[in-house]
Amino acid sequence: MENNIVSSILVNLSYLAQIFGVIFVAFYVYYTKNTLEEIKKQTDNQLDAYVKFELLNEKDVSEYIRESRLSPTSRSIHSRHSVKGKYLDRDISQKVLDIIKPHFPQLTDDLFTGNYIYLRATNFGKCVVDKLEVDFEIDVKVAESLCKNHGLHENYNYKKKFTIKEIVDCNGGNTIIQLISSATFPEYSIKISGCYFDIKNRKYDIPELPYSDKNDHLLNVT
Repeated sequence: MENNIVSSILVNLSYLAQIFGVIFVAFYVYYTKNTLEEIKKQTDNQLDAYVKFELLNEKDVSEYIRESRLSPTSRSIHSRHSVKGKYLDRDISQKVLDIIKPHFPQLTDDLFTGNYIYLRATNFGKCVVDKLEVDFEIDVKVAESLCKNHGLHENYNYKKKFTIKEIVDCNGGNTIIQLISSATFPEYSIKISGCYFDIKNRKYDIPELPYSDKNDHLLNVT
């Protein structure tokens, strides 16, 4: 009798051990699968591109170039840092110039050129970037007196899409894109957004980036 009870207990314990074994194996497989997926995700992220975008004026860029030439460290990687002028948009500046220049006969033509705005893209990631698609929007505000006395609109809004096919090297490489001359804008606000692509054709968003400034000599008018 006692032997039967002991045998029954041993059988039950064996079943329980098997059940716990199955549960343990299932948990181990689940945990291992999740761990491997997380490691893969982190590894993939470490191989992604990561680009920081900045809108700069001419003074900022001139200072950057000067420091690059003076710094031995920057000079050693100078080929990875470049300014591109071939994407410069002239249409928007010309449209604003046609609107406001007749009201500034005292100003010489050279005051309506230059003052460029640049986009700097610096890639801190591990994958090379080869294309930027930049949505550019600008609001131009003219002097209040021109609106009252000469019938101009207070604000002029323009949009432009830049498709920039340039290599932005990884590990700190950058490129600087000359976007537009701000010399004809009395007061203005710029917003950019869009996306960029790495050499594996993976797409990343460009967060909205604002910039604003003014040319006081184009606001002081009667």
